[in-house]
Amino acid sequence: MVRGLVASMLLLAVGAQYQAFTTTSRANSAEEFTNGQMLLTSSDLELSHECTNIECVVYNEQLVGIIFPAVGLSAQPHSTSLTGAHLVLDIDEVNPPSYQPLTVRIFGERSANAAQPSGTNFDFSLRTRTSATVMWSPVPSSNTHELLYSPDISPILREILALPGWTSGNSVGIFIEYVSGPGVRWAESYRVN
Repeated sequence: MVRGLVASMLLLAVGAQYQAFTTTSRANSAEEFTNGQMLLTSSDLELSHECTNIECVVYNEQLVGIIFPAVGLSAQPHSTSLTGAHLVLDIDEVNPPSYQPLTVRIFGERSANAAQPSGTNFDFSLRTRTSATVMWSPVPSSNTHELLYSPDISPILREILALPGWTSGNSVGIFIEYVSGPGVRWAESYRVN
């Protein structure tokens, strides 16, 4: 188990070894609203509704994007020896919707070097998606700074690592979009201790 997480993390199993890659600042993540507006400076990432009040009676769906800079894996042999990959998020807040069901879809940016989020409307929606996707129903959150582990997203990572132009140290884009359910999970975008 990972302790003391201060950012979003990509935890990769390569053979019998684990490697972790984290975001380095709030600039590595953003939220895109259904009208295309980009929120670049949020202290947390809501999966996958931006609530206008604590009960989330009124909410807006959003697409969450996390760009992991400097992922130090070479294309070969890692695209074939990658045995597991998980997105790990640090719970920022616990509110009534934290206990409600939620299903999201995880996908990657089909790019050998994902760009950092920008303020351009629909920045995330306009990016090419990976063919591989993973459905996730995050467990209810009951404590701040609990860690949420996604299911295995290695098919998404393998697709990115196999792209022409992938080089160790490039950036990887992972995205989370709403599918169903009234729940919300609040995760740290980046926390400075």
